[in-house]
Amino acid sequence: MNKNLGGQVETAEHSFAPAFLNRNDAGRRFVEAFEQSQASGLDAMGSALAHELNQPLAALTIYLHSLQRLCLKTADKPPMLQEMVDKSLQEALRAGEIVRRMRRFSTRSEPDRQPFDINTLAEESIDLAMVGAPRKIVIERSFEEKLPLMSGDPVQIRQVMVNLLRNAIDASGGKNLPRISISISASDGFNHFRVSDNGPGVSPVMVDRLFKAFETSKPKGMGLGLAISRTIAQNHNGDLALEPRGSGGGACFCLKLPVS
Repeated sequence: MNKNLGGQVETAEHSFAPAFLNRNDAGRRFVEAFEQSQASGLDAMGSALAHELNQPLAALTIYLHSLQRLCLKTADKPPMLQEMVDKSLQEALRAGEIVRRMRRFSTRSEPDRQPFDINTLAEESIDLAMVGAPRKIVIERSFEEKLPLMSGDPVQIRQVMVNLLRNAIDASGGKNLPRISISISASDGFNHFRVSDNGPGVSPVMVDRLFKAFETSKPKGMGLGLAISRTIAQNHNGDLALEPRGSGGGACFCLKLPVS
């Protein structure tokens, strides 16, 4: 472990299971944090799904309205056509109402804002992300010390951090020595949480589609993690972005959150 006065810099091989699971109280906190993160992720997923479905459903409704008016003006048409169009329009309207209800349910409240320390939250997120990960993976930390407390929903922010870390773990999994670099710094009224990996990087084809729902390069991925994570960041008046890595390879994501 190496440290300097400007912050904490640490390089370590991280075990697949967090050490604190051996302590009962901390173990319970870990389980509670995991369950809260899952619930928060489901809420955000519902919101992202509703957002993505709303536009095509609205377009479908417009087309069906137009077709309905055209059928009313057409005398020579199949007997069942008008009934089929009317029923299709009713179902499209019903689906739209379901989506609106889902969105209202998923966004039923503002983030549960409370003060939290971003460095502490990052350490918790690392432990959560490492559950089930390869037994040996190099984690490099560079945390700026004595950062001001932040105001936000720590459960949701932890969910974003865990998602970024797990993506990095997956991306670097093909390397002989998988390596993830995590840094936290402050500038211009924002704290910046960056996660870099030594994987293959993001293909140019995927760069513009990364944060769209259902877009993924993973064979078994759903393509919702980054879309949900950016939604959470923006709900906290921050953002989530892919940063250029130059010729070094890998990918680097930056979670930007305002200081309280």
